[in-house]
Amino acid sequence: MTLDDFRQSLTASEPPAGLTYALAGLWWDAKGDWQRAHESAQQDEGVAGSWVHAYLHRKEGDHSNAAYWYRRAGQTVCGQPLDAEWVAVACPGSDGMQAKSLNALFEKLPDFRWNKDQERKLRTELYKVLRPLVGTEKMIEVANRLLRLQRV
Repeated sequence: MTLDDFRQSLTASEPPAGLTYALAGLWWDAKGDWQRAHESAQQDEGVAGSWVHAYLHRKEGDHSNAAYWYRRAGQTVCGQPLDAEWVAVACPGSDGMQAKSLNALFEKLPDFRWNKDQERKLRTELYKVLRPLVGTEKMIEVANRLLRLQRV
């Protein structure tokens, strides 16, 4: 299942058959049901479930609990926008490469909020990373959301 297929499945009332518990957790998260997302992530005791679990606790603002789950997943605590991490976790085989590349972009251009040249450069680089992940139609929307989010 591609990321686009996964996103398109969000129009359904239940996750697609055959999803791992971790991916089902991300699916429920995208549907806005944190409780069901958390329950799904808890059922996966492996690395993927731990990463989803960490993401969910970071999203709710429980950073100490999230840090525990990042350690269990073998990940460093994520500092990029939540949308970027969601994509990184959802992409099978990505091993967090998209997340790391997005994080590196934000670190390379830290003044993008008040420096228009840095904002332009960051936006251009975000488009390059996001286009293959979310497609041309959603690329601008996702980039705009990432640029508006506060990093933690």
